[in-house]
Amino acid sequence: PTTRSSVAHCSPPSPGIPPTPSSRVSSSHIRVSHTLAVSIRRALNHSRRASACARLVLVLGLLYSGGLVSVKPFYYRAPLGKIQTSPHKQEKASNYDIRKHGTQLEPNAAFDRPLLGVSSMGHTVLVDFADFEKHVLGVEDGLIRTANICQDFVDIARVEFSKLFGGKSTPKEDIIAEKFVEVLNMEDAGGVLEHHGAAFTGHNTSDDGITSKVDAGLYPKARIPTDGKPNWNHMRLFIEFKRMGADLDPFDNSNSGAPEATAQSRKAVREQITDYALVIRNRQHRTCIYALFVIGPEFRAMRFDQSGVIVTRKQNYLEDPRWVLSFLSWFDSASPEEQGLDPTVTLLEKSSRAYKLMTEYALAQESDMEHAVGTSVSATYHPPATEILTLRSTAPTLSSVGRKTRRRKRAQDEQCSLDDESYLDDIELDSDDPRVFKYVRDKFRESLQDNWPRYKLEVGREKRIFLVGRPVWVVLSLYGRGTRGYVALDVKRRRFAFLKDCWRPYYIDVEPEGYYLEKLNTEAIVDPNIQVPTVIAHGDVRNKVTFTALYARRLAVEAKMATRAAATEAKPETSSGATKLSQSHAANGGPLDTNAKSDGEQDQPADTEDSDDDSDEIAATHRVLTHYRIVVKDVCLPFTEVPSSWQLVRNTMDCILTHALAYTRLRLLHRDVSAGNVIIRPSLSSTVDAHGNRTVVWTGVLTDWELAKEVPASDATEKPKQVARQPERTGTWQFMSVAYIKHQPYQPVSVADELESFFHVLLFYAIRLLPHNVVNTRWFVADYFDSCGFYDGDNRSSSSAKWTSMHTGAIDLPNILSSSALTKR
Repeated sequence: PTTRSSVAHCSPPSPGIPPTPSSRVSSSHIRVSHTLAVSIRRALNHSRRASACARLVLVLGLLYSGGLVSVKPFYYRAPLGKIQTSPHKQEKASNYDIRKHGTQLEPNAAFDRPLLGVSSMGHTVLVDFADFEKHVLGVEDGLIRTANICQDFVDIARVEFSKLFGGKSTPKEDIIAEKFVEVLNMEDAGGVLEHHGAAFTGHNTSDDGITSKVDAGLYPKARIPTDGKPNWNHMRLFIEFKRMGADLDPFDNSNSGAPEATAQSRKAVREQITDYALVIRNRQHRTCIYALFVIGPEFRAMRFDQSGVIVTRKQNYLEDPRWVLSFLSWFDSASPEEQGLDPTVTLLEKSSRAYKLMTEYALAQESDMEHAVGTSVSATYHPPATEILTLRSTAPTLSSVGRKTRRRKRAQDEQCSLDDESYLDDIELDSDDPRVFKYVRDKFRESLQDNWPRYKLEVGREKRIFLVGRPVWVVLSLYGRGTRGYVALDVKRRRFAFLKDCWRPYYIDVEPEGYYLEKLNTEAIVDPNIQVPTVIAHGDVRNKVTFTALYARRLAVEAKMATRAAATEAKPETSSGATKLSQSHAANGGPLDTNAKSDGEQDQPADTEDSDDDSDEIAATHRVLTHYRIVVKDVCLPFTEVPSSWQLVRNTMDCILTHALAYTRLRLLHRDVSAGNVIIRPSLSSTVDAHGNRTVVWTGVLTDWELAKEVPASDATEKPKQVARQPERTGTWQFMSVAYIKHQPYQPVSVADELESFFHVLLFYAIRLLPHNVVNTRWFVADYFDSCGFYDGDNRSSSSAKWTSMHTGAIDLPNILSSSALTKR
C-alpha cells in the first residue's frame, strides 16, 4: 500500500483571488498513483461479502467517473406548481471556507467575519420598539411602566449622557462606552441594575484565544470581570458602541423588507456584531442572545436566535433615557431562561463532583489502546491496579447542610451547578469491554483545556445526563443548524460518547436524525455491513422552537392580510377567513404563547403546503428550527487519518455499501454525501489469534443522516409521491453532483447523484493525502470543489473542472497545475 504523503491541505486562496487562470492553453490528465488502482482491486477482493452490484458500483463509480451520471435517475414529480425537493440557498452554496471540507480550524476574524456577513443576509426582522417590548419581550404594559425606574435616576442619566454630546466634536466610541457603563453601574436613586453589573472591555481580548473585543457586557454580580477583558463564559448581554453617523449603522430603517445595509463600512459593523453573538453561542448554551447596539445618541435592541435577529428601529436615549434603561432593567430582573440560557444545561462549578469526575476520566490509563490499523491488543481485559474505578464513585454525597450552603450561592450565578449531584450515583454498567482507544480519551482531555467551561446536558425524554467541555467542532454561521459536536462522558454508563447539539428543521414529515439511525441500527443487527453510528439517546429539547421564524411568519401574515384588505377596500371578512387567520397565528406559535406549554409538549411543526402565511421569501430566510440533541456510541476518526491508499478506498467502499443497503432495504437516501460525513470507526476484530490477541481494524462509517429522506415507491401510474418538505435545505456544495446542481430544486437527489458525490469525496482525499502530479494542491481544491459558474443571471452551476470531469471522464489540468508543464519549462 502507498504510504501517506506529506501533501498537506493548504489554506484556499482569498475570496478576492481567482482560483485559476481564466485561459487554458493546454492541459494534461490528472494522474493519481498507480497503487490507488491496485488498492481498489485489493479492496474488492478483500470484501467477499460485497454484492456484485456493490462491486460494480465501486469499479464504475470510482474508476470511471463519466459513467456516474445516470441516463434514467430516480426522480419524483411533485404536485402541479410544486418543487420536488427543498432548494439550497444560492448565496450560501459556494465559498472558500475549507471547514466545509470536514477540516476544523481555529477562529480567524479576518477570514470568518466576511463569511458571517454573507450568511446573515436576509435574516433580519426590523420592528418598532413598542412591538419589540410587547411581542418579543412579552411586556404587555410596556417596559417603561413595568420597570418603573425612579425619575431622579432618569434625570441623572440624561445629564450624564448630555455631557457626551455637548461639545463641538463627536465623541469616540470608547468615550461613549465608558460613560454608558458608568451610568449603568450607578446606584444613585436606586440605579437600574440590581442583579447584574456592566463592564467595559473594549481595549482587550480574553485569555482563552478568542480575538474578538466586545466593547461591554452585562454579567451577574459575582462574575463581573475586573481585568478589563471580556468573560465570554458568563456574559449575559453584549453591548457594542459606535460613534455617531449612518456610515456605521449596520441596519437601514427605511427598508423594513431588506434592512441589512450594504455599504462596506456598515456591512463590517454587522459582521462584527454577528461575530460577538456567535462567540457567545459557541461558548455557552443559549436559546437566544440579547444585545444592545449604541450608535452616538441612539440605540437598537437586538435578539438573536438560530433563525435570525429581531432588531428595533433606532431610539434616541439622549432625549429620553427611559427606553434603554427600561430595557436593561427588564433584562436585569429576567430569569436565566428568559435571558436566553438553556434550562436543560447546567454550568458546573470547579468544586462540584461532576467537574472533578471529568478531570479524573481525562487522565490517561494503562489500559488505553492504540488505534493504528493492525495493532494487536489482548483479547481479555485485565484492569491494572491504578485503573479508575468505573463503579460507583466513592465521593460522598453532600449533606443537607451542604446543599443549603450551595443554594445560597444562587445570587452569584443562577446557571451554576446548584442542585444536588445524586444523579452521579445512578450508574448502570454494561458488559462490554471497558477499554477505550487512546485518541478518544485524548480528545476528551483536550476539550477540558484552556479553562473551557464544563456543562451537564440533558438528552432525550428520559433526560439522560452527559458531561461535556469544549466542542471538538462547531459551524461558522450564526444562523441555521448551529451544530456542535462533543466528546461527552455518559454519566450512567461511565463511558465516552459523541454528542451532537443542533437545531433541526421543524416541519411536517421532516424526521430527526435519530429516527433514521434507529431504523438503520435495527437493520445492522441483521446485516453488519450497514456501518452507521449507534444511537444511545436523542430527542428534541422541550419548548425550544426558534421564535424569530415564528414572528417573521406572523408579520408576513399581517402584511398580506393588510394588503388584501386594502385591495378589496372595505369588503367585510367572512367568518371562515377570520377563522383561517386565527388558526394560522396559532399554528405558527404567536410570540406570547410559544413557551406556554408544559414539559414534554411542543409546538406543532410548521406545514409549508397549506399555510397561507409563508411567502417563499419569508419561509426560506427564516426557517422554523427546533433544538435537538443526539448521542451516539462511537467517537470516530476523520478520513484524514488514513495511512494508505488501500485504507482510503476500503473505508470509502464501506460507506458506499452502507448507502446501497440503506436504499435497498429501507428506501432511504442520505442526501449529503460529503468529506465530513464519512468517518472511520476503529474496533477490535472478532477473531482471536494464537497468542490470545485481537487486531485493530478500521471501518468506514456513513454519518450525519439528518438530511436523509425516505423515497416513496411509485404508484400504479408510475408517478412518485415525493414533494418538498421544507423551504430550504442545507448541504455541501463541494461534493454535490453536477446534474443535481443544475436541476435542483425541480429534480430531487437520486442514487446516481449520491454515487457521484462519493467519487468527489474519494478524489478530494486522494488529492490531499496521496502522491499525484498536481503541483499546487491549494489551487486545484479551490478550482474543482469550491468555485462555481453562473448562467441565466444568478443561477449557479458547478465548477468547470467538475463539469468537464463528469462529461468527459477525465480531469483536465491547466499547465500551471501540472508537474509535466513545469518540467517542460
